[in-house]
Amino acid sequence: MKPVEEKIVGVIGGLGPEATVDLMRRVIEATPAKDDADHIRMIVDNNPKIPSRIKALIEGTGESPAPLMAEMARKLAAFGADFLVIPCNTAHFYYDDICSAVDIPILNIVKGDFF
Repeated sequence: MKPVEEKIVGVIGGLGPEATVDLMRRVIEATPAKDDADHIRMIVDNNPKIPSRIKALIEGTGESPAPLMAEMARKLAAFGADFLVIPCNTAHFYYDDICSAVDIPILNIVKGDFF
């Protein structure tokens, strides 16, 4: 039987650093690892300096975080991520913008793709 190739997870994080850490903790806890090497590889861009989703969406006074999130997605893909996740619920408003920036899948928690 051919071994299954492990996928590398790219995490667009920092949009709520705690949401990023919570996602990573859940992945680690859900992985049946007996050794460190058994865990899933995650490449994380934890950037809390992305413009506020609240100011952009609700208050209408902030700049869109979409361009920087798209840049994060491109960099994670270039680093070797096979697919991306975005732990922040609100950031999913920009899901289509991010998808158009890369050629790899992006899980969508609004659609129930994970957890």
